[in-house]
Amino acid sequence: MKKIFFYFINMLFITFCCFSNDFVENRAEYYMGIGNYYYESVTFLNDDEISFESPAPDYDYDLWENLYKYTTDGNKGYYKVIVTREGEKRTLFFLISKLYLIIYNDSIREPIFIGSTKYRTHHIETIRNVTATSSLTEGEIKYEAENLNNLLLDSPWCEGVPGYGIKESITFSTTTPFLVFFSGYFSIKKDYLYKRNSRPKIIEVSSKTTDKTKTFILNDTPAPQELDLREIFTNGEYYWDENTLTITIKDIYKGTFYTDTCINSIMEGCVSK
Repeated sequence: MKKIFFYFINMLFITFCCFSNDFVENRAEYYMGIGNYYYESVTFLNDDEISFESPAPDYDYDLWENLYKYTTDGNKGYYKVIVTREGEKRTLFFLISKLYLIIYNDSIREPIFIGSTKYRTHHIETIRNVTATSSLTEGEIKYEAENLNNLLLDSPWCEGVPGYGIKESITFSTTTPFLVFFSGYFSIKKDYLYKRNSRPKIIEVSSKTTDKTKTFILNDTPAPQELDLREIFTNGEYYWDENTLTITIKDIYKGTFYTDTCINSIMEGCVSK
């Protein structure tokens, strides 16, 4: 990674997930989605009880179909969640907003649950035909554009030019005007990499299909952020048409140690006609 010369800033670095806890304010009460290919739901019954429900409760390590007490540690949409039931304790990790919830455990890189409060319409899907103007390679590790097409831990796209990657872009196709944007380098075991690397602050989304553009100012968080693109998207008679979109980095939140700008993932969001 490209180091910033004023290294002393890193000495002031405080891990972003340690001190304040705004979990209740950031969450909804109910999410439904896909977990290990089954329809599942997560319900917060109050400020310290959570329910996991699934038609296949034996599939996911006995987590589902149980009511747990929970405590949280974290802020800005990324939380370490301790769930307990009858003396059993498990550690989960939540990326959460009022619209979307992604849950990881501490043993595998892929999510164990991907859900939304928009559960009646359409589940989160992958974007397609992803390319980028540049990508970073470090030895055998490639932070390439295809990494945007999943929600794996430690698997972002990072631009590969000198400096902060201003004006670098990614292009892809999608059939929904709602995108779910996951910023930065997201890791559970090395969560400090989020702040050490740079993150997009202002992005411009342009549609090659309609020749329209829209600018977004992103929050500095790894949590899911929804981008509403209906005003630049083409609308078919019964479904949204496929559009080719380009996202260009216009400004960034500077990393404390590296200049690489990273995006963890971009997914198709939940949408109804």
